[in-house]
Amino acid sequence: MSSVWSTVVWLESLSFSMLEQLEKRIKPRNIKVLRSGVKLPVANMLKSTGEEFKRLLRRGGNS
Repeated sequence: MSSVWSTVVWLESLSFSMLEQLEKRIKPRNIKVLRSGVKLPVANMLKSTGEEFKRLLRRGGNS
């Protein structure tokens, strides 16, 4: 199980609407990270803007 999904399990304690909003962001990004083969910490994946996230993937996870 990836660390992203471990984080999602933890987030179940939050309200459903918040979890739903986070899943809309987590799932697509997790798929992109997995397909790219880049090792990217969950915190970096979630706190980055769309452009920062793309840049992280291009640079192999390095900021």
